[in-house]
Amino acid sequence: MPAAATLIVIGATGDLTGRLLLPALARLSASGALADHFAFVGAGPAECTPADFVDHARARLAEHAADLARGDRESFLRRVDYQVADVKDPASLAVLLKPFSATAGVVLYLALPTNLVAITIAALETLTLPPTLRIAVEKPFGEDLPSAVLLNAALHRINPADNSVFRVDHVLGMPAISALPSLQAALPPIPADAEITEVSILWEETLALEGRAAFYDRAGALKDLLQNHLLQILCMITMEHQSTAAATKSLAERRFAALQALQIPDIAQAAASSHRARYTAGQLATTNSAAGRFVPDYAAEAGVDPLRQTETLAEVVLRVSTPQWAGTEFVLRAGKAMAQRRRGVLLHFTTGPGSAIRQSWIDVDEPAPGGGGGAPLEQIAYTRVLWSLLSGAFDLSVSALEAERAWVIFAPFMAAWANGDVPLAEYPAGSGQAR
Repeated sequence: MPAAATLIVIGATGDLTGRLLLPALARLSASGALADHFAFVGAGPAECTPADFVDHARARLAEHAADLARGDRESFLRRVDYQVADVKDPASLAVLLKPFSATAGVVLYLALPTNLVAITIAALETLTLPPTLRIAVEKPFGEDLPSAVLLNAALHRINPADNSVFRVDHVLGMPAISALPSLQAALPPIPADAEITEVSILWEETLALEGRAAFYDRAGALKDLLQNHLLQILCMITMEHQSTAAATKSLAERRFAALQALQIPDIAQAAASSHRARYTAGQLATTNSAAGRFVPDYAAEAGVDPLRQTETLAEVVLRVSTPQWAGTEFVLRAGKAMAQRRRGVLLHFTTGPGSAIRQSWIDVDEPAPGGGGGAPLEQIAYTRVLWSLLSGAFDLSVSALEAERAWVIFAPFMAAWANGDVPLAEYPAGSGQAR
């Protein structure tokens, strides 16, 4: 597949583009990875002009990629253009895409809230699109199993080629996560006879909502993090190693096999093995950029609908039906406004009957070997994911089967929560104490 010559991002004025996509692309440009003729086309509302958008992009790069030399940032900005696009109007999307109808290697990136992705794809279905168009869709892929199935079907109708859709989960581009299949190499030494009793996969942040209510209040911790990021990490730990038996299987196939090995609880079991909570007013931790700020109740944050009962902390327990992991509990937990930032894998193990439980920690916040310069870890991950997307190598894309199976696994938890079987607990912001 040819390398992409054009990347069109719908949602170009949004937080994701400004905080992650533009900085990652500027880093690729500075490294010489992008072709000389590569172009970035931002698409969004009519009140933004091309000149406005370049100024906007310049400000976002100064804020989120300040470690890059100013000359490198300006060099990338010379590749940047902007077009007006209304995702609800097929005619508007047709105008956006018409100049690229005969161009090979065009990628359309939907950097949009989940509720707008289906609307955009429905509008694209009515158009005659470039035959080699690739479409990138951010996580979460859909809002539940039925919506994910419909999205996959619509994308298949647009272009049935297996490598025409890139389902983004940037955690797969994080250096420490890509090392997880070699679990023994990723861990500090543990005894060969150790029995792993529990694996805790944690994504705990000291920050609160940070103005992201438009997205977060519709998703919550479970859909935003557990159903994709943390589940992908679980798969990378438990999937079949690249041995002779697995040599012909792709990474996505091995991850899907790991998903199939997960036990799916019934609703009663899901209620008994899950927990949800949201933060109340309090003082954030003093670490990182939380800086000890006072924040109000989550329900009182601007843009939040309290009736949605959105959780800011979610925890579920899963089990794997393979001999290697029999008896091991996998605890997936993500939360905002916690007492400390912890993103990684905590293994609990014993070394024999009656022995004390010991722990070993894998920190997924670790940068790439050799360092990533001054780039934040998420930008390093997006640099790797975008390079995979643009170069036509889909090794970091979530497959259609994975996207749907993930919702199957979490459906009982979502049903138990919707039924009110799991009360919404509370914890003071900055405490991380939700039990």
